[in-house]
Amino acid sequence: MKFSHLLPPSSLLLLLLFLVAPGAVVIVTGFCPVVICPGFGNDMIDYQEPLKQPREVGLVAALERRGFDSDQIYIVPVKRLDWVRVAGGLMDPNFYINRALPTGGGYGWYLRRLKETVDMAYENQEVNGDDGNSNNNNKKKNEKERKES
Repeated sequence: MKFSHLLPPSSLLLLLLFLVAPGAVVIVTGFCPVVICPGFGNDMIDYQEPLKQPREVGLVAALERRGFDSDQIYIVPVKRLDWVRVAGGLMDPNFYINRALPTGGGYGWYLRRLKETVDMAYENQEVNGDDGNSNNNNKKKNEKERKES
């Protein structure tokens, strides 16, 4: 049975990275961005320093240990309080007839932030190319522009 028919290549890479023995070293060559999408009710800090634990136990640190450069890791900017916006979907009449859209009042804000983060990762990939060189200044510039808007 071929797994390539079940999962896209990027998922296979991520799956392989986590199937490798914990002590093994995996080197990621080239610029391979990772976008972390916080789950319902989670804050972006939960993937950096979960429950105020040391940074080493977070997902970002685990990815770095697996060979990802910190400049390759992006987290969709979500605060815990942002999830209250999901209740906005209750104002949509389509919610009550099972026709609410993902881009509507409930989750539209999340999808917009996800798109911005994926776009930023893609733009930084174009700048960095496949040679593995990172451009930290460009990433910081994009993050600053997003915070100001």
